[in-house]
Amino acid sequence: MIAFSKPLKVLIVEDSPSDAFLITEFLEEVKDVNYNVQHCETLKEATEKLEEEDNLPDSNGANHLEHIFKKHNHIPFIVLTGLADEMVSINALNRGAKDYLIKGDFDAKLLNRSILYALERNRLEEETVIRILAAQDTEKERI
Repeated sequence: MIAFSKPLKVLIVEDSPSDAFLITEFLEEVKDVNYNVQHCETLKEATEKLEEEDNLPDSNGANHLEHIFKKHNHIPFIVLTGLADEMVSINALNRGAKDYLIKGDFDAKLLNRSILYALERNRLEEETVIRILAAQDTEKERI
């Protein structure tokens, strides 16, 4: 299990208080990770919060998602939706989401695993970019 020195911040963007409550409850069930969960009801509220600090938002507008994913590309996003449509999930992943879960089709264990995997994928992508930039610098010096 990955050890974290401080709580992992999770921002839930959900207009349904009952869905936000359920997701929060799932994260509180996880014993190995300390999640610091915050909830926003609107994308506007979440965007303002992102300007203040790093969190994990989601949204239901594909264009809004892409804008947020690009602006905050250092944050691994997981889309939670009620739509069980593979094309929607592929579209979200192509726009920058690290994972896609369907509401009502996951539990605490799967949600936790999705978050941890998203964090690891993000870390590996950042390492790859650093290695590519270092290789480019080395090649420029060689030339």
